[in-house]
Amino acid sequence: MQSLGAELHSFRPSSRALAPLFLLPAVLAIPMALRKLLVDDASLAAVGLALLVAAVVVLVMFLLLLPLLSFFAVHVHELGLKGTDAYGRSALVAWPFIRDVAPVSLLGLEYLRIRPTGAGRELWLPRFLVEQKAFERLVSERAGPGHPLTLGLARS
Repeated sequence: MQSLGAELHSFRPSSRALAPLFLLPAVLAIPMALRKLLVDDASLAAVGLALLVAAVVVLVMFLLLLPLLSFFAVHVHELGLKGTDAYGRSALVAWPFIRDVAPVSLLGLEYLRIRPTGAGRELWLPRFLVEQKAFERLVSERAGPGHPLTLGLARS
């Protein structure tokens, strides 16, 4: 694997962006519980238990996914970026080899797909980093204001 020089900063995705994914089971459970209570004449205890199970599912999903956020961190180096591709595999790309940047959405989460020149692996850059503005400033400083990534970050 190539070296990109010293790491300048590491940026992790924000857990706030994932909140809608965590809340989906809870939002789906509430109408189901109300239907059980009003239409199926279920007991209040059964409905309460169903809502409690939904809350536990949301909590477990959140606790399981939180550690993964650091795995998908983006690392800015002197000579380029390190992150992950669409499959979670590590990907490195040097500033001069970033050919093109395109926005992409996956499950409502926004990413920039960074395509390198040649046969290198694409890097998927989350657009929901905790320190998004600091990341954009650092990329502009390292890559330059006319760089495809700097322009892609400004557009999206």
